[in-house]
Amino acid sequence: MIASGEKISVSVIMPALNEEKDISAAIDSVLEAFSAYKINGEIIVVDDGSSDKTAEIVRQKQSQGGCIRLISHRSPQGIGVSFWDGVHSSRAEAVVMVPGDNENKPDEILRHLPRLGAVDMVVPYVVNISARGRLRGVLSRVYTFILNSTFFTGFRYFNGTVLYKKQVLAGISCRSKGFFYQAEILIKAVRMRHLFAEVPYSIREKPVGIGRALSRKTFLDVCGCYLGLLKDIYVFGRY
Repeated sequence: MIASGEKISVSVIMPALNEEKDISAAIDSVLEAFSAYKINGEIIVVDDGSSDKTAEIVRQKQSQGGCIRLISHRSPQGIGVSFWDGVHSSRAEAVVMVPGDNENKPDEILRHLPRLGAVDMVVPYVVNISARGRLRGVLSRVYTFILNSTFFTGFRYFNGTVLYKKQVLAGISCRSKGFFYQAEILIKAVRMRHLFAEVPYSIREKPVGIGRALSRKTFLDVCGCYLGLLKDIYVFGRY
């Protein structure tokens, strides 16, 4: 149990697939946030079967000291699998996923770590969604509307850098191996009556592209997991 005002340790889980251009900066951003907010934290980079120099760069960062660990997958397993591998390896009381593409600003969510003394999850929502391009912004709003309407939730955003007390995740079974994992956790956690606080955050503007989040494979995976969650909750009544 984390008491209000108590110093909380955190594991930043950083999935990375072919992020050799950004992984070093992403790690540095987390370390800077640790220092700025005097956080007792660790970084768990999960190299999800990269074919570039992602793992090599992480090892170089490890050799410089600090609180960096590396988990390597032989082949891509999905961001959901990467997240849960990080959770199971975590040594801290709280966890948060920060992607290795350096799009997110770790300080935007880590400054809210003390809030976990009062709630079970801190759920951020993007205030500059246009930074990801108009198409992705529209799809994000449609996705959020569908999930909220189906499962009677009221989240402003489902795919952000959510801070969790690790004990929340210990009671949740998650089937998604891909991008749907975060929505699945949040929906199940709310139905289990875990408390949460929503906070605004901004992301870095990067060149607009389709990316893995909008691929056909991702779309089909999300649809399958959405239908599976419907069945789990409304047919079998399980979380």
